[in-house]
Amino acid sequence: MKKTRQWKAIRRLRRLEARSARASNAKRRLAIIESHRSRDHEELNSVAKDELVAPQKFSLKDDDQHRRLIDFLQRLRVAVGSGGPVRVDFRKTEMMYSDGTLLFFSELSRLKEMFPQVHLSCIPSKINRVNQVLQHLGIFGLFGYESAVVPSRPDVVAWRTISSAVYDSDAVGELIEKYGSLKDRSWYLFRSATEAMGNAVRHAYLEDRRDGLPEPTSKKWWMFVREAEGELTVALCDLGIGIPRSLPIKYPTELIHTALATVAGVLRASTRVGKVDANMILAAMEINRTRTGVAGRGKGLTDLRRIVDEVAGGSLVLISNRGRIIYSNGVFSKRGFERSIKGTLVHWTIPLS
Repeated sequence: MKKTRQWKAIRRLRRLEARSARASNAKRRLAIIESHRSRDHEELNSVAKDELVAPQKFSLKDDDQHRRLIDFLQRLRVAVGSGGPVRVDFRKTEMMYSDGTLLFFSELSRLKEMFPQVHLSCIPSKINRVNQVLQHLGIFGLFGYESAVVPSRPDVVAWRTISSAVYDSDAVGELIEKYGSLKDRSWYLFRSATEAMGNAVRHAYLEDRRDGLPEPTSKKWWMFVREAEGELTVALCDLGIGIPRSLPIKYPTELIHTALATVAGVLRASTRVGKVDANMILAAMEINRTRTGVAGRGKGLTDLRRIVDEVAGGSLVLISNRGRIIYSNGVFSKRGFERSIKGTLVHWTIPLS
């Protein structure tokens, strides 16, 4: 009887110890779960804090679209530069034009290269056409987003892209040669595009960009080409200091003043920053023209307009910092904006009919 009571006591003690151990393990598991929940909550809050809403239209065509896109790109630079994580919401995006999309693509590529450790993510658009563009150009890939969208629209899959940090005329030539609709005029487009590329390589990165970020290791240019709906679109972008800032570095003050006086004689001068930048673009083209001694056959920026002179109905748009000029049918027009794109974007539209 005595031994039986002892065994019962031992079994009760063991059961109590087992219960205590199970309770302790449960507490540890609960603590781990709560810890994970806390970290997940903090991460979600962090993502929400750095969530950026993409603009409705990626475009530089008018004041409102220009302002919204430049503000979005500035917020993107700040968010990525601060260490992220960063999530971009494309749900309100409805249209992506070549000029604004190229500027965004260039900025995003540059940030991804400068800050590879920053976690980027995105929410796709509600518009299938927009998602096809984001997929085809590799923008979804830069955000680490795996999309099931298959680009199929002719106006989307026609886009081709190249970029480099060096003067690569062979790559540009091979790309332009794929568009046989230009025929013998492809040479003029090649001259124009390679000149824009040369300007980016030689002059765009002479000084710091002043965008609040460290100087990038590679100083690239990016190029879009597309043939669709009876016209060829070519756009080239760099993220350098812009023509208005590079011009005083390249040329004497007296020469710039002379060129500005000539420009002011044709188009009324202005003290607004945007208009000043536009005048500086025109002054750069005037300097290039007069230094050759042959009107219309200059080098540098003057070559950018050659294809437009050769093909009726073509147009050249040149945006640098806060200024923009448009050249079409032998006539220049200019415009200034409140915000700077912090770089230069050259855009040709050539009808193929």
